[in-house]
Amino acid sequence: MAVTNKSVIVRSFSEVWEEGYFAHTSSSSEEIYPGYLVYQYSGGITLGTGPASLPTYRVNADVNYPPCIVIEDDLQGYTIDDEIASGDLIRVKFLQVGEKYVVYGQATTAVAVGTLLSPHTDGKVIVNAGPSANAQTLFRAETAVASDDTDTRLVVRVLRV
Repeated sequence: MAVTNKSVIVRSFSEVWEEGYFAHTSSSSEEIYPGYLVYQYSGGITLGTGPASLPTYRVNADVNYPPCIVIEDDLQGYTIDDEIASGDLIRVKFLQVGEKYVVYGQATTAVAVGTLLSPHTDGKVIVNAGPSANAQTLFRAETAVASDDTDTRLVVRVLRV
C-alpha cells in the first residue's frame, strides 16, 4: 500500500531548504517528482547574484553525494503529485539522520517494513543488495509496498548521511 502523505517531509529537524533548477540526466523529456533523490550538479549562489546563478540538480546515482531530496513547492502551489521537468525551479532539502521522508521505490519491487534501502541511478531507492552493500545503506523502510503497486511511494527513515 502506498502512502497518502500530503508532503515529502514526514519528520524533519529543520526547515532549511534550498532552491535550484532540475537538469535532466539522460533525456530532456526526463521528469521527476517530489521525493526523488538528487545531487547538486553545478552552480551555486554567491552574494549579489540573481536567479540565474542558482545551482542545478540531477537525479542521484551515487551514495557518495550528500543525500538531498526534492520537496514540494507549496509556496507556489505545487503538491507532492506535481511533475518536475528539466529546467523547472525546485526546492531541495539535505537529509539528516533520524528524519523521515516519502521517497519512490523501484517498480515491481516489494518492500517490507524494516527493509534496508540504497539510492538507485534514477533518483529512487532500491532494496539493499545484502551484507556486502552495507556501505550503501542510507534508509530503512517505515512503510511497505507490494510488487504490483502502481504507486511506489513509501516512507523511509534516514540511517546515515
